[in-house]
Amino acid sequence: YHARQIERKAKIKCPVDTGRLRTSITIEFGKLYAIVGTNVEYAPHVEYGTSKWSGKPFLRPAAIEQSPEFYREILEIVSAGGQ
Repeated sequence: YHARQIERKAKIKCPVDTGRLRTSITIEFGKLYAIVGTNVEYAPHVEYGTSKWSGKPFLRPAAIEQSPEFYREILEIVSAGGQ
């Protein structure tokens, strides 16, 4: 659920020129993890900027925005004894 929310929020926050970067944002699921990201080669430059251009972060803000709800849910699970 949270990975999908981060993906959705990142796509909303992603700057769009051709739409390639936005459509490349995907989720890779593992057994106990999910990775939200993109394989577009210029994505780090958009996220972090360069020496000549300030970035327009979209992945980090999406994750930060979702983190309170994620942590709250983890605490509920841990408090319930993992059930």
